[in-house]
Amino acid sequence: MLPKETSDDIFNDNSTLSSTVAALLTSSVALIDSTTASSISTIAVTMATNMSTTTTQAAMTENPFPGGILPNDDMEIDGTDAIWVLLTAYFVFTMQSGFALVEAGSVTLKSQANAYYKVLVGILTAGTIYWLIGYAFGFGQKLNETNGFVGVGSFALDITADYNITGSVFVNYVYQFAFACVAAAILSGSVAERAKTTPYFINAALFIITYSIVSHWLWANEGWLHIIGGVDASGSGVVHLCGGTAAAVSCLILGPRRGRFDTTAEKPVMSSPSYIGLGTFLIWWGWLGFNSGATLGMADNKWKNAARGATTTLVASATSGCVAVILSVIFNKGKKYDLVDMTKGILGGLVAISASCTHVRAWEASIIGIIGGAVPIVFIRVLEAAEIDDPTGGISVHFFTGIWGMIALGLFLDQDVDPAFSNYQVGLFNGGGWYSIGVQCLAIICIIAWTGACTMLVYGLLKMSIGIRLSEADEHLGADYSEHDLKPLYVTHRDMRLHFPERWNAPHVGGDEEGRIGFEDTPPKSPLPEDEKPRYTKNGGHQNKAYDRRDSATERV
Repeated sequence: MLPKETSDDIFNDNSTLSSTVAALLTSSVALIDSTTASSISTIAVTMATNMSTTTTQAAMTENPFPGGILPNDDMEIDGTDAIWVLLTAYFVFTMQSGFALVEAGSVTLKSQANAYYKVLVGILTAGTIYWLIGYAFGFGQKLNETNGFVGVGSFALDITADYNITGSVFVNYVYQFAFACVAAAILSGSVAERAKTTPYFINAALFIITYSIVSHWLWANEGWLHIIGGVDASGSGVVHLCGGTAAAVSCLILGPRRGRFDTTAEKPVMSSPSYIGLGTFLIWWGWLGFNSGATLGMADNKWKNAARGATTTLVASATSGCVAVILSVIFNKGKKYDLVDMTKGILGGLVAISASCTHVRAWEASIIGIIGGAVPIVFIRVLEAAEIDDPTGGISVHFFTGIWGMIALGLFLDQDVDPAFSNYQVGLFNGGGWYSIGVQCLAIICIIAWTGACTMLVYGLLKMSIGIRLSEADEHLGADYSEHDLKPLYVTHRDMRLHFPERWNAPHVGGDEEGRIGFEDTPPKSPLPEDEKPRYTKNGGHQNKAYDRRDSATERV
């Protein structure tokens, strides 16, 4: 924690920071409702005035848990708290299995291995970059250098403090590392099947830095959004809105998959809805730790808020799933129950309740879940109409629902027994006025602007330099083959002759021209004649009967 003099120099006496934040808050509140125009100036002045008081209170409190997002600065972490934090971190880490299954099930068979690979890349980048500099940028507390924008200190977890403080930092690192992995996994699904691996690796690594700075704003005691009253209990904004923004920008720069909205290729079809269902179960399981672990402990009265976090998570996800089922039947004109829609609705409710899971009542959680379940179902169709290709629905689930989750907290936030746990804020519907929702809207704007700008810069430069997208031929044969050299068991010789005439070879023993691909080095043959090339309809079917005549035992993806 910064000393009082240093903190005042940075946040109180710096009129530029106060006026800038006040101006941003004024703009964000103005977006809510035109009728609030008369109260905007009052809110801005109140915020600028209270920044000094809030900062001074925080600076005077000795924090025994450097870099933590403690519900109260004067609570030390003991053995019981450490066990709880580590256990919930392990819960959160198992969510990676669910994300991998959801992505693998959402892509075609020829790109499943690549889906798993990219999720693993997220863990590798988080495990390396977050350890080296990410945690320091998020929760470092080097005196006279840490500020409201970014943390400084504890690079590579090089802690020289006493053993008790070191243990607390390590516990917090494990917990925060698991959250960073979740944010990185969101980015993976939206660029599935057409992103090159090397530029994706670079983009994911730099995204961890972007995410770490966002986490400092809201979760570190010195973060500027935390100081002015921002609240995000378990990451609707920090994790999901940040990851969803990066996914949306990357998806727009990359463009849709071939055949998704045109007739140049077969329409990509998800390989396994069953994987998506199983992945949702695993994510749901991990989310209980994701939200109830926000208390960072079980000692004293923290177990009560942990139980509340688990309860509101279950209520919100159940109601959101029910709404998703109903909307799915309506959108499908009563003809079918869509499994994928239901899973997106469940995940939407989980994202929406994350910000306020430990701060709202059960009935309020049900309202948050109802809207959270509707948002992704609606926006999946909006994005499809706009021809934005998001294979896993991550933009709808994490970006749009993350926005709702942050706004919902500003509406329903209520002070608990310990006001510090809710950062001394009260939501609009509980008599707190427009201040809290104004700060939440400010956080939304800043997270989107910062993450979007960073992602656009990184992925844009990669696109202009080394390229970010698979070639047409590589995309047709699948990322498993083009990126990982896994033999494409579901691609025929005709595919190879059409897209790789220089690499096409004779069939292996026992095969024929319609059989599986052989990989022996033989002289190339000429590509298919024009009348045998495939022509696709809008729904991905074939128009060329000559091309479509093949052995029924040979599946073509």
